[in-house]
Amino acid sequence: MATFSSENMKQGRMNQRASQETPETFGNIDGAASPQSSKELDSGETRMAGKMGARALTMINNPDEQTRTSNWMAKFGMSNQGMQWNQAKMMITNPQPPQEEK
Repeated sequence: MATFSSENMKQGRMNQRASQETPETFGNIDGAASPQSSKELDSGETRMAGKMGARALTMINNPDEQTRTSNWMAKFGMSNQGMQWNQAKMMITNPQPPQEEK
């Protein structure tokens, strides 16, 4: 003889009740056979846009963060790595024509 867990028994009884259609129990509440509450979809800490979206929102909404980032970018532009980065960026936007072979 097989033994069933209480969870399986409850689910089986719910399925039996759902299958017994009579004129009084034919309809479902809001189109769901067994409505359950769910969490709010528009709230929570999860951002589907990812971390980059959170950074953009911080920059838009926080003037102190805008100033801090501007100062960092200015200092980075004066460093050796910053100058190399700016030169490489300029080469991408204004590529040099290919040299002719002699």
